[in-house]
This record gives sequence, C-alpha cells and structure tokens, in this order.
Amino acid sequence: MLATNTVHQTMRGEGYYDQVMDTHLVSVMAGVCHWTKSPDIAFSTTLGSCVSVCAYDTHAGIGGMNHFILPMAPENEDNRISRSFRYGSAAIESLLNALYSHGAAKNGLHIKLFGGGKVLNKVSDNVGQRNIDFARRYFQRENIRIESEDVGGDKGRRIIFFPQTGKVLMRSLGDKKELQNIATQEKKLLNTLSAERGKDDIELF
Repeated sequence: MLATNTVHQTMRGEGYYDQVMDTHLVSVMAGVCHWTKSPDIAFSTTLGSCVSVCAYDTHAGIGGMNHFILPMAPENEDNRISRSFRYGSAAIESLLNALYSHGAAKNGLHIKLFGGGKVLNKVSDNVGQRNIDFARRYFQRENIRIESEDVGGDKGRRIIFFPQTGKVLMRSLGDKKELQNIATQEKKLLNTLSAERGKDDIELF
C-alpha cells in the first residue's frame, strides 16, 4: 500500500480488536500517517530500513505515527510524488501539523523514533541510516527533543504504539526468514518509487 497525501484520523472501531491488550490495533503501512484521540486505539507497524516517528501529547490526548521509506524526494521530482508520505520530509511535517491543528502543543510534544535497520544488504547505499539521520536532523532543526529511540543495527522491528500514553511495545526481528520477508517488501516499494521517478538513483541488484 502506498501513500495518499492525507494524514488519516483513526476512529474507534477501525483495525481489529485485540483481547489481550484490550485495544483496537491499526496497522500503519509504508507511506501512511495516522493520528487519533481515541483512547482504545493503538498503532502497529513492522520496520526494516524504514523509519517510524511516534509523536504524542498526553495533555491534549492525541498522538500519531508515520512510516516512511526514504528521507527526501529529489528537488526535481514531480510535486505529487514528493508530497507522498513515503518520504520523511512529507511524513514528519504532515504528521506534526495534523497533531498541532487538533490540539497538540509543540512544547508538549513527545517523540519516539524507531527503525532504520540495515536489512537491504544489496542496496547501493544505507537507506536505513539515511532515514535515521534525516529524522534526527529534522527534530534538531525544529528544536524538538527525541525522547527515546531504537534505531539502526542489523534487525527489523515490530512496533505497537499507544498514542494516548506514549507507551511502546517493541519486538526485535532477527530471524533470517523474517528479515528476508521485510527486505522483499521494501525492495518492492523502492522499485515502485524508482519506476515513478524514471531514474536509476536507487540501485537494486
């Protein structure tokens, strides 16, 4: 699933109900942003080289998550594509603006960062590290502290984020088959982006 250019407000009843956690789990796919004020919703995603920002304001009772594939679109890229949430430059800014416009305050915002693993060993550059570096620079420029992060390494991650409280459950994915599945999905996404660009700046072997 690839992005639209709307940050999705997740409402009660979406996703599926998890009896153990007593909450509705909503998947955040690559290229998508979600936010909610509902107390019984949690966001989940699986990350390899992609990065997710979990942002929340407990006072305003709001939080959201994105899932981006690459840091930034090239300067000469088609404007429709460059606004896509598969790029960190659009995904982070749009998520924060959605939270601000629905009651979050910049000085009350908490940020947690996940992903950016080196799982695409046959890609010509380290996509994961580029995603991490971009996110860190973005929040440094905005003077917003990253409260916690689990990034990099040679593993994937399964994340469950509770936007009302900021709680995160994380499971490391290091099994060879798990990593191969993640890498296969991410290669498909990168190939799609490369085809849309009509360029060979993402080299897959």
